[in-house]
Amino acid sequence: MVIVSTENPAEGGRAAGSANAARSRKRPRQLLEPSDAAQIAQQIIEKYGVDALAFAHSRVLSAREVGDELALEAWHTVIAAMQALLRRMAPL
Repeated sequence: MVIVSTENPAEGGRAAGSANAARSRKRPRQLLEPSDAAQIAQQIIEKYGVDALAFAHSRVLSAREVGDELALEAWHTVIAAMQALLRRMAPL
């Protein structure tokens, strides 16, 4: 299981966080594998039910507030997986 944190790993302040964010934008990489994101999405849906997307969006806001670009990217990946899973689960 992959744990997604909203803590800022760059304790050095905004300048350090901005420098890290700039470096991460230069090299494309995927923080979470699609299977990991899907597993996390499934677990959040099972735990929070209809409030699952609201929970994930609150984590995005928290990551944005503290400037945690890695968590922000991870939560966006999980939300995309969650939306895909919910579309497959929706009755026609």
